[in-house]
Amino acid sequence: MQAQDNRLWLMKTTKNKNIPVKKGPEATSTNNIFTRFPYIIIAIVGFLLYAHTLKFDYTNMDDKTLIADDKAFVSKLSSIPEAFHLDVFKEKGGTFYRPLFVTSLIIDGSLGKMSFAVYHFSNILFHVLAGCLLFSLLIKLEIKRESSLLLSLFLIIHPALVQAVAWIPGRNDSLLAIFVLSSFIMLMNFIKSHKTIHFVLHSLFFLMALFTKETAIILPILYLLMIKFWSEGKLFSKANINYLVLWITSIIILFIARSHAIQTSKGATPIKFLSNIPNNLAAFFLYFGKILLPFNLSVIPTIADGTIIYGLITIAIIAAVFLLSKTKFSSLAIFGGCWFILFIIPILIVPKESAFFYEQRLYLPLMGILIMSGQLILKATKQTSKYFNGSILVLIICFIPINFLYSKNFSGKMNFWNNALATSPNSVYVNKIAASVYYKDNNLEKAEELNLIALKLNPAEPFVNNDLGIIFQDKKEWEKAIACFQKEIAISPTSDKSYYNLAYSYYSMHNLEVSEKYFEKTITLNPEYKEAYQSLALVNADLKNFERARYYTAEAQKRGIVPPKEFLEYIQK
Repeated sequence: MQAQDNRLWLMKTTKNKNIPVKKGPEATSTNNIFTRFPYIIIAIVGFLLYAHTLKFDYTNMDDKTLIADDKAFVSKLSSIPEAFHLDVFKEKGGTFYRPLFVTSLIIDGSLGKMSFAVYHFSNILFHVLAGCLLFSLLIKLEIKRESSLLLSLFLIIHPALVQAVAWIPGRNDSLLAIFVLSSFIMLMNFIKSHKTIHFVLHSLFFLMALFTKETAIILPILYLLMIKFWSEGKLFSKANINYLVLWITSIIILFIARSHAIQTSKGATPIKFLSNIPNNLAAFFLYFGKILLPFNLSVIPTIADGTIIYGLITIAIIAAVFLLSKTKFSSLAIFGGCWFILFIIPILIVPKESAFFYEQRLYLPLMGILIMSGQLILKATKQTSKYFNGSILVLIICFIPINFLYSKNFSGKMNFWNNALATSPNSVYVNKIAASVYYKDNNLEKAEELNLIALKLNPAEPFVNNDLGIIFQDKKEWEKAIACFQKEIAISPTSDKSYYNLAYSYYSMHNLEVSEKYFEKTITLNPEYKEAYQSLALVNADLKNFERARYYTAEAQKRGIVPPKEFLEYIQK
């Protein structure tokens, strides 16, 4: 039946003279439960493996900012249009324009009434859907059903992709994968059938990929490679020119929408981003190593605390497999290799100040390796195919406990940041954010320790001295607090919060004149700092400057602060 389907498929595609479809080895299958119900198997494995994540809380890493602290926005479906006019973090000068990612958060928040379990359920669903679509693509590339299913399960179970499922913001990459894979499948369907609906869906999925993550702008290159290798089409045919017009138009739409939503920094040019690749080249080996040897997993991976050894070993293993199989690189292998490289390059262009190589970004590049591996099945003997399938199955079995244990690091903020500290101890960012998490957990000693480590790593790191000063305030160690705030002001002269905290420390020491000076500096820097007006009212009341106390009280009231009735009566003297 499968062979008959292939012959019919080839007969239909002969109508297209410009793009004849290449005939490859037949995708045979055995008639068993394992291959008859692949999508059900993928879904069952995915949901069983990640069911425990439904109980996970937030990690205090983006998910709190995007969801827990922004309930008014993400809990209403009416916020969806606004998502297309904002950066992910609602920063006008931001970098991340991801409207469909934000839309998914809004849909979950509104329909699930802000339940974290609903967010986690959607993450599992997206992951399973991506696995099913990968299986469908591999079948279209004529890889055998058994091997296609195993490769898809390899993706579903892979420990390096835990972050895409167990961490709510990680869904950005699984969502992107869904739209990328769907666009490829629809393009292949259109080349076969020439049905308008397939072309429309291809166009829609490509546009959706663009509005999920800017990485999708590299897709036209892969589309052309797919047409060249899979269907033996000419790169400069009339049909391809029509495709190019569509793809370029979609990219222009993205950039117009993006330019209206956020203002990119003047220095953020493509050349500037590409210049970061040499500094981040080691990250290539970090990612590559996690494909077969996911032993150095980290919730916030950095080059400084990573190792390239696993990457070198993985490269050697893959090269040895290809050499021992005596398989020449086919068009499928080249396509898979190009897929991996093109999707890994955007990961390597991140600037030094934000060079964290999150593991969920391996989601799409890994698919390139899986496609590339498919050529071993196409060219291998029946016995070699069994060895290949057996090896994949062994890896899947080994990866299951690694996946389960590692996923627990995303169950809550303390587990998350303890893993970050253990795996990236030389990151200033990790130490200072972990310090704030411990501070909110009332562990002042640990928070102080981590802030001091952050300052040792970078004495000029912004906000660390301020956070350290707040800890000393809580300990009533006012002199130490003042010293910290003064250091922070030397680093960040326009920090209104540091001036306010400095003023508060002097006020607590009953040095009213000095505290008044710094409270006034605070409102000079930020005229809407309502707590500073309230504090100035208190200082002037203590100084018996009742007229000024009444003035600052009125300013505080304008900004929403309601003073006690007793205080209002007191300053009327």
